[in-house]
Amino acid sequence: MMTMARLIRMLGAMAVITTLAGLAPIGAQPTFEGAPDSRRGVFIRLVDPLDDLRGFCVYIPGHLQGVDLTAALVVHTCKDGFWNYDERFDEAVLQNQGLLQMPAFDLCLGAGSAEPGSPLRLMRCDASNPNQGWKHSAGRLRLKAHPELCLAVADVASTVSRGTRNHPVRHLVRPLTLAPCAPAPAPLQVWSFTPPSNIPGVRYPDGAIQGQ
Repeated sequence: MMTMARLIRMLGAMAVITTLAGLAPIGAQPTFEGAPDSRRGVFIRLVDPLDDLRGFCVYIPGHLQGVDLTAALVVHTCKDGFWNYDERFDEAVLQNQGLLQMPAFDLCLGAGSAEPGSPLRLMRCDASNPNQGWKHSAGRLRLKAHPELCLAVADVASTVSRGTRNHPVRHLVRPLTLAPCAPAPAPLQVWSFTPPSNIPGVRYPDGAIQGQ
């Protein structure tokens, strides 16, 4: 026969398990329904497509609730036509405040340090932080406080993203970093702000749309 003490211990353990089951993992993101939609923001797209005709866009690693807001940002195949809030930035905030803000997360892109090779991460937006102030000029995104340093794609080969290694429509990734601003031409440093496509569907590397 179960003793009262044992029953209390079991009920306590069940309460703990129930509580833990209801907790979201650290860094988990809310579900964003559908895409594209009216949520503001555009891509920061590398002008030179390099080895992916779909283009490379600044990106937070992960997808949906798996987006990792603590990870170093990279460039990734531009996600036209489907969930892409992890690639959208508010161009008006850059023009008005000099910040690269991701509106879906209310965080801004900043350098870990004002040194070549520094990784880029998301931070609480702070216009007084010299490592968060940017200027878009002649295609370059320069740190305002250190205009000799530009946002750049690392000069390494692309790799297949973790999420598409076993998917028929694979996406490519390269590291993102700070680098000394190079004279033109500078294929790894010239950026444009472009709106996502409003035509839904995952793109194949040749431009064909999945399911069409």
